[in-house]
Order: sequence, then C-alpha cells, then structure tokens
Amino acid sequence: ATDTVAVTVTPPLSAEAGTVQATGLSLASRPLSGDTYKQGETIRAQVWLSGLAVVSGSPQLALRVGSRTRTMSYVGLDRARVLEFEYTVQALDEDTDGVSIRSGALSLPSGASLLDEAGEAVGMSLSGYAVANASGHKVNGDESAVSPLPDLNACPEN
Repeated sequence: ATDTVAVTVTPPLSAEAGTVQATGLSLASRPLSGDTYKQGETIRAQVWLSGLAVVSGSPQLALRVGSRTRTMSYVGLDRARVLEFEYTVQALDEDTDGVSIRSGALSLPSGASLLDEAGEAVGMSLSGYAVANASGHKVNGDESAVSPLPDLNACPEN
C-alpha cells in the first residue's frame, strides 16, 4: 500500500515582523580633516534593507557620542532600500574613541511607519550590524569646522 504525505516547512517566526529586514549599517561620511569631526560637521549613516520599503514620517537613529545619545535625523530613502540619517556635531559633543550605533538604535516615533511593499512592518533590529567605537569617526565639538574670519581691522605689516 502507498500513502501520500504533504510536508510543509515553515521557517521559525522571528521577533521581527514582515519579510523585509535591516541588513546592514554604515557610517557614510568622513571628517573633513583627519579622523575627528568638529563642531558644525555632519555625521551621516545609512541603514540597508533587504527589500523595498515605504517610509511615512521620520524614523530615527540613535548615535552614541561619548556618553551622550544623539538623535540622527531622517534624510530620506535612497533607491527605496537605504534609509539615510544625519547629525550635526554640537559644541558639547566629544568622543575620543569613536561614535557608536547600537543594535536597537533604529526607532519609529509616534506617527512614523516603515513598511514593506505588502504593508507589513519592516524588521528594524540592527543586531549583528551595530557600530562600536568607530575609530575613524571621533568627535571634538570644542573645535569649529568653520575657519574664523580674518580680522579686517588688522593692519598688514609693510
């Protein structure tokens, strides 16, 4: 006798919703000089997604600058797969071993959403992609990135 058996393999459910997930994170800028951002310089970051997404509102990315957490502003969605963020260094910012972005740094404030094409929530964990003490991305907000204007009242020596 023969019998027919149907087998369905279902992958385990993850803690993340939807099929589109965050698959990478990178610091997408460099300091203007050396390895240290100065006051007024912009730090940029990108979060890569495994598929196309639709953004409503403004997602946020938490950036650790020394002992402080700074919120990176959402700039836009590049190629419908790359979330772009930026933060401008302030006067009190200092990080001597490099900025960090933790695995739970991506968030949606009230009224914001990040959905895949089917309308399901995008998985936002950056687990495995976090940035720890990026040595080429130090911060010294005590120094200004803008050169001071020359003193127009000073008389040149003859």
